[in-house]
Amino acid sequence: MKARKEHTVPLSNEALSIITLMRQKHNHEFVFTNLGTGRHISNGAMLVFIKKRFPHFKITNHGFRSTFRTWAEEQGKYQHYAIKFSQAQQLPDKVEKAYMRSNLTEQRKTIMDDWEQYILS
Repeated sequence: MKARKEHTVPLSNEALSIITLMRQKHNHEFVFTNLGTGRHISNGAMLVFIKKRFPHFKITNHGFRSTFRTWAEEQGKYQHYAIKFSQAQQLPDKVEKAYMRSNLTEQRKTIMDDWEQYILS
C-alpha cells in the first residue's frame, strides 16, 4: 500500500469464488502470481492487461477506482468514510484520526456486496 499501512478488504462472494478458482488452478503463495518471478503480479500488471486486451478503449486503473467511488457516493446510503476506507484512503488529519477509531469493516462489507450486485447486473 502507498501509505505503508495494512489494508483489510472485505470480499464479496464473487471475489471469494475467483480466489477459490485460482487456488484450484495452482498452489502458488499468491493468488495472482507472476510466473516469471514466482512473486505477486506487479502494480502495472492490470494496466498492461487492459491495454493489450482492450486497445481501442481509453481505460485506466484509476478509472475503475473513480467509477466505484462515484457509484458508491451516488447511492446515498453509505457513510462517506466507509467509501473512502474501501479504497484504502486515510482520514484527512490527526484530529479525525484521534476520534475515528473504526475501520468500518461491516459497512464496507455491505458496500462490496452491493457493488458486486451492481457490476454483475
